[in-house]
Amino acid sequence: MNKEIEVLVVLDTPQVQNVSSFEEYIKKEGFCAVDNEAFAYRGFSATPIFNTKAYIFGVFSKAFEIAEVLTCKLICQIGENPPEVYLYEKNGEFFKEII
Repeated sequence: MNKEIEVLVVLDTPQVQNVSSFEEYIKKEGFCAVDNEAFAYRGFSATPIFNTKAYIFGVFSKAFEIAEVLTCKLICQIGENPPEVYLYEKNGEFFKEII
């Protein structure tokens, strides 16, 4: 049985057109806002890291679509693993890891 691990997602100042719809969708998908931090969200996962990362990308891709975000850096930390940075670009509709 998998143990729940904490997930942290931080967005690098995206140009969000509809913040309330964006955050409503993020919350519906299991993430809550980190107190006193803009565009920082936490949640928990009991699935393998690969599955968790795929879920994060799916949720935030949809949220970016809702909020009409064209490009954004996304930093995610899953459990005790080091944070990873990704670039989202709407024209490519994917996340590219930034090394």
